Amino acid sequence: MRDGTVHEGVLGEALGHPERPLSRDKLIAKFIDCAGRAARPLPVAAATALAGRLLAIDEAADAGALFASSHAAG
Repeated sequence: MRDGTVHEGVLGEALGHPERPLSRDKLIAKFIDCAGRAARPLPVAAATALAGRLLAIDEAADAGALFASSHAAG
């Protein structure tokens, strides 16, 4: 501060850490935002679809198929 006052605090685990998880909606929103800022940005619709597939990865028969659509869309 200008008057020399120092404020300190301790932040435990970052938001998104397993001990402070994001809600599903916030996780998807973060993914879409990051995907849109990538070197090869994904359009919102493609990022949304990919997020859904990634969140259902344990139900996928072929992990490679999760990304096939996103490359075509980007």
